[in-house]
Amino acid sequence: MGCRRAGTDDRARPRPREFWSAMEKQTLSIPVRGMTCASCVAHVEHALRSLEGVEDVTVNLATERASFR
Repeated sequence: MGCRRAGTDDRARPRPREFWSAMEKQTLSIPVRGMTCASCVAHVEHALRSLEGVEDVTVNLATERASFR
């Protein structure tokens, strides 16, 4: 006999966009290793911007860090 999850309702789950809109925006800074040129920076920026809820992306080649909120 299978187990049923009682009381689950997909409509009650927060959606990612609603979740991020409700959260206070904070800036995060993460290390990014292995970048060697401006093209690497552009690829990292594009990848971060493609994530839902991410905005204001800055990637610094010299410090090997990406900041975003």
